[in-house]
Formats: sequence, C-alpha cells, structure tokens
Amino acid sequence: MAKEETPEKAAEKAAKKAAMAKLKALREERKDIIAKNRDILKQQNTDTGLIKKSLEEGAKTIPEIAKSTGIKSDLVLYYVSAMKKYGELKDGGHGEDYLKYALA
Repeated sequence: MAKEETPEKAAEKAAKKAAMAKLKALREERKDIIAKNRDILKQQNTDTGLIKKSLEEGAKTIPEIAKSTGIKSDLVLYYVSAMKKYGELKDGGHGEDYLKYALA
C-alpha cells in the first residue's frame, strides 16, 4: 500500500521544483558570465601554480618571479599579496630593492 502525500509535503515539493526552475533559468541567462568567470579562475590557478613552482627554487622578489614565470609583474604582485594573506607564502628576506617571498 503506497503512502499518500500530505499537503505539506506536496507544497514543499512544488516549492523546491519552482526554486530549481528559477536556478536553471538564471544559469541559462548568465551562462556567458559564468563561462568568463570559469576561464578567469582557470588562469588564476595556472598563474598561482607557476608562482609556486618558481618559488620552489628559493625565495624571490616580485620582478624575479615575473621574469621566471612570464606573468606581468602587476599580476604577480596581486597574486603574491593574496597568497601571502592566505598563508601560502611568507616573507623570505630582502633583495637589493625588493622584498623576497618564499613558500610557507
């Protein structure tokens, strides 16, 4: 014998179905933005990976990291600042004119 669905359960199911339909419509409406952001995230992950690989050789300054990775120095500074903030990098002493950064 099958259980009958209560009105509360039916209303809950209908609300969930409506919410999922709204999400699906939003994803479709914003698919270009989502794709663009996905590409940006992939590039950031690639760049931060290159920075970490470069720093495996030892502490380096922003210009040294930029030269060894091929990433523009302004982006390297941005990434290094974020990576330091979140504990992935630490100060590695001083270079001639710049601070050096090392893996944490």
